[in-house]
Order: sequence, then structure tokens, then C-alpha cells
Amino acid sequence: MRMPRVALAPSDLSDAAAARAAAPGPVAPGARIRIGGDAFQHLARVLRLSRGDRFAAVAPSGEEWQLTVRSVAGDYLVAEVTEVAVPEVEAGVAVTLVAAVPRAERMDWLVEKATELGVREILPLRAERCVMRPEPGGGRLARWERLARAATAQSGRVRPPRLLPACSLTEALASCPGPWLLALERAGTVGLPAAVSRFKGCRRLVWAVGPEGGWTAAEVGTAIAAGAVAVSLGPRILRVETAAVAGLAVVMAALGEMAPPRGAEGVAQAAPPWERTAAAAAVADDDLGGRA
Repeated sequence: MRMPRVALAPSDLSDAAAARAAAPGPVAPGARIRIGGDAFQHLARVLRLSRGDRFAAVAPSGEEWQLTVRSVAGDYLVAEVTEVAVPEVEAGVAVTLVAAVPRAERMDWLVEKATELGVREILPLRAERCVMRPEPGGGRLARWERLARAATAQSGRVRPPRLLPACSLTEALASCPGPWLLALERAGTVGLPAAVSRFKGCRRLVWAVGPEGGWTAAEVGTAIAAGAVAVSLGPRILRVETAAVAGLAVVMAALGEMAPPRGAEGVAQAAPPWERTAAAAAVADDDLGGRA
């Protein structure tokens, strides 16, 4: 059975545990950690862990702890760290996703899937044609942070992406460094894989997706003037969350982030049926030619 895994926010830890988690160097096995907040609710109320049960936790420091529950109280539990690791699972390139905000549950899905794909930052964009226009620091941001932590734990990552305050495109261009790739439905734009190949070796990259009503001419002009590269995802019209996630997958693959992990063992694979059929047909043709 797979060990339960949670991502801990600083608010889930007691002051002493939070200070220990943020201190330089790994937490030593044997340390006891007091966990409350949302993580406690999930571990004790949803999973119903009790004394002696084991679970894994992603610490705010980026370490992965394996812990054993030692006691459960009314609103917190105490667990002992038994193993500490720092898995190399985070993307080598810091990709920021700048996305116009679609309607509620669709943005939830976008945050979850972008986290699974390894995005470093997510910036909810208040584009001019956005239907949803979240305010900076609003309740939606806290909800998206919780969803990102849950997706971090589920996907095996050790650091949740940063959820940046919502802002306009002009503000985003000023605050998000790195080459910008701007999704645009227009003839003459370059394909996304070709555009990404120009920036291999970059430490940062921004993937920007506008609202379903499209960017305004002023927004496109502002972005291009700031150095953004207009790119295409093909002839079909995609929803915001589809374009954001599909484009992010293309970006990660083009940057080499979809390669097998180092040290992973390969799997022996038989030739696919159509290749075996073609090979058999070629042998048959040779046999017939030899008999002629």
C-alpha cells in the first residue's frame, strides 16, 4: 500500500517546528514535529492516522520527511522524523505560467495540472477581456495555494509553485523576468516547440495564455514591444486551461523535463504489432521471390 503523502505549509507547523524546517541543513532523524492546520485535518480526520502509523511529508524547506505518528490531540499531532531525503524532482528551468483566469472550477483544475507538470510560479492574469478578475491577495489565491500543495504531494514534487498576486499584463511583464512566449491565434506566428528551442539553456521562461475572448491589440503590442515571442498551438481554438496545460507540457518536453529520471531502469519492449506484420510480409515476399 502506498504511504500517504502531504505537503506542509508553514502554518501547519508549530513555531519551533517551522523554525527547524527553515534552518540550514536537513532535519535530523529522531526530531519530533508538531503538525496542525490543514495537514492535521487531512492526516487525522480524512486519513484517520493514529499512533504508530507512517506517512511522508513535503517540508517547506523542500525536504521529504518520512514520519511516524507518536500522538494525536484535539487539533494537532506529533510525529517523529525517521528518514530525510531531498529528491531531485524539480524542473531545472523555472517556468512561470501567466494565465488569464477562467471560471472558478476551471482555474482550480489549471492550478492542479500546472503543478503536476512542474511549473515554478503561477500568475493569475487580469487581462482586459477576462470574465473573472480576482483581486490581489483575495480568498481565491489562498484556495489555489491549498490546491497547489495537494497537487505537490500527489505528484511527488517537493516544492509547491508560488502563487503570485493577480495583476495586469503590463505589471506581469515588468515583474516576471525571462523570455516570454505568448499564445496567439494568428497566422505567421511560430510553432511553440520551435520557439522553445530558441531558449534552451535559459534558467527562466514565461508561458503566457490570454482569455477566451483573446488578447486585445493593445496587449499584444505591449507584449511584443517588451520582447515576447508570439507562438501558436495549432489551428484549433482551445480554452484557457487547455492551452495553458497543453502548452506547458510542450514547453517542459522541449526543455528535456519529460526525460526519464537519472538512474531509471529501461523496460524491454517488443516491436509493435504493425512492425512485426511489416517484417513478416517482407520475409514472405523474399520467400516468394526465392521460389520464382
